[in-house]
Amino acid sequence: MNSAIITLAIIDDDQGMLDYFSKSVATNKNLELIGTATSSREGLNLIKSCRVDAVLVDLVMPNEDGFHFLESLDKYSGEKRPACIIMSEIGTMPVVAQASVLGADHFTMKPFDTEVLFRRIVEICRFKNHMSSNDFDDDAKDPSQTRTTEDYIHHILNGLPINQSLLGYRYIKTALRLSIKDPGMLDRITKDLYPTIASNHKSSPSRVERAIRHAICGIWKKGGWRQFSNLVGVQNDERPSNGNFLAAIANRYHYFYISNSKSSQ
Repeated sequence: MNSAIITLAIIDDDQGMLDYFSKSVATNKNLELIGTATSSREGLNLIKSCRVDAVLVDLVMPNEDGFHFLESLDKYSGEKRPACIIMSEIGTMPVVAQASVLGADHFTMKPFDTEVLFRRIVEICRFKNHMSSNDFDDDAKDPSQTRTTEDYIHHILNGLPINQSLLGYRYIKTALRLSIKDPGMLDRITKDLYPTIASNHKSSPSRVERAIRHAICGIWKKGGWRQFSNLVGVQNDERPSNGNFLAAIANRYHYFYISNSKSSQ
């Protein structure tokens, strides 16, 4: 999809917004507007009848809102679920979290920069297309982890010169799953994160810490800081601490998939 046009549907009960989006999309060389809808039900029927790569959905609509759209989408989208971008004037953490649980790929606050939003839609679609359904790991034991999380971790680590036979590699994968699910664990890396990883892998916290540090050292010795910089957007050739390495990857995930008003303006 890197060179292909991304097809887009827009669902908003405000006709003025639909007209504005239609004009804006027409000037974007990467996007093609397939159709618009003024209700969740109408939007679901549009998804069912057309091949759509991404859908931009207003959260607050009369009768059936954006949550209803997310809940119902799998019944209408067939084998390929489009990337879902939720837009709203309400950005409290419970609202953002609920949208994420229901399968939203991105959350943006109104008002927003349309050009930045369209660029984010293209990034999300290209990233999702790059991933394949086989990009999973047998040690992904937590059923609450989404496919998107596993795809992201796999994408990042496969882009680095890291020996996948190392214990450190497996510990890093577990650390990322835990810290993406609960970012606060990175603030409790010694008291909470390492012991949890150790328990999962029948190891000890000190061995976990050393193995992760050894794996990161190996990445840097092989010049992997360049790939790391490109993957997570941290331009620094200095080898990071375990915590900074994990935080850079986890924070990139949350920035990419769950944005607040600052990241979309």
